[in-house]
Amino acid sequence: MIAHASAYNSRRYSIMPLTMSEGNNIYEWNKNQRGITLLLAALMMFVVLGMAALAVDVAALYVAKSEAQRSAEAGAMAAARTLVAAGVTGDPSKSSDIWQTACAAAIQQAQFVAGQNKVGGAAPLRGAGHCNFPERS
Repeated sequence: MIAHASAYNSRRYSIMPLTMSEGNNIYEWNKNQRGITLLLAALMMFVVLGMAALAVDVAALYVAKSEAQRSAEAGAMAAARTLVAAGVTGDPSKSSDIWQTACAAAIQQAQFVAGQNKVGGAAPLRGAGHCNFPERS
């Protein structure tokens, strides 16, 4: 009896079929499992496609950030150049007429130059500008 049980277990877990009917059962089992490969491949395609879309979106955000920074820096440099050209490099009282005129011209120039640099394919929004110098200590 023990020899018969061990023969049954070795036959049950063997890789190669011992009889024709067992071979057909394994073939049928493999045949039923073929669809899962297609399902897994389709699922992985969606995952990879989603990751690629996310990578493109993140890259677009980084490009827009650098374009916005470039636009802001160009506007600030244009405003500084306008103030220097007007002869206003610092006015602690900020009450003279030349300060107000130069500041208005600098803001207008900064908005113009910043608007020429596209951010995400469009001109950046123009905000209210202001001119100020750090106070002397």
